[in-house]
Amino acid sequence: MTDAVQIVLARRPVGDVTADCFREEKVTLPALADGQVLIRSRFLSLDPYMRPRMTELRSYTPAFELDKPLTGGSVGEVVDSRNPRYAKGDTVMGMLNWASHTLHDGKGLRKIDPAIAPLQAHLGVLGMPAFTAWYGITHICKPKAGETAFVSAATGAVGQVAGQLAKLAGARVVGCAGDDEKCQWAVREAGYDACFNHRTEHDYGAVLDRLCPQGIDSDFENVGGKIFHAVFARLNNFGRLAFCGAISEYQDAKPIAGPAKMFTIV
Repeated sequence: MTDAVQIVLARRPVGDVTADCFREEKVTLPALADGQVLIRSRFLSLDPYMRPRMTELRSYTPAFELDKPLTGGSVGEVVDSRNPRYAKGDTVMGMLNWASHTLHDGKGLRKIDPAIAPLQAHLGVLGMPAFTAWYGITHICKPKAGETAFVSAATGAVGQVAGQLAKLAGARVVGCAGDDEKCQWAVREAGYDACFNHRTEHDYGAVLDRLCPQGIDSDFENVGGKIFHAVFARLNNFGRLAFCGAISEYQDAKPIAGPAKMFTIV
């Protein structure tokens, strides 16, 4: 048996997530059964999709259960195994508990080579966020030379990869982020042609008109809300939209109305 520390969902948030939504527990995990592995967590990815899972809204992933550990994409080390696919010392990634240790049935785990890259890279540029960006850009947005691509949350784990892929495809790439330093990084390091601070720019339509004078041909949307509404109004004919997320709306107690003139998508 193994002593572990875990974080459980104590109550479902209404509006902002606060510390009292969670509870730390010390537990003793049972001995391994056949097919199980014991994993010590090394890195946990906290991702925007987790916020809707704290509620009971219908989603593509099931809601977290009250009084049970939350889960998330993680990298960990196998410290004991009764599963023939995994040996003690293996480094694995998969969905683990918000906990020091997780007793796992082995399903959905994947071995990784810790010598290839820093372990945390497998939760970012070598993991789900980068694959999400790659799929949305290459299969939905399909930017090309002569076009303008917009990426909201331009410096996030998904957005920074999406922007670079759009730039590699030859498009002019414009984004937004939450402070000036992030925007400077987007242009200097990630290759964006322009990026604006959505906290200091309050007229999103005006700044988009200035930075995207030819309109917008593709939008990789991560923020939603008023920013998305302004982008949607400036999509060119045959524009493409990869709607990855709407993080600005996840805390809203009531859903906001969609963008005006939705008939333009016809």
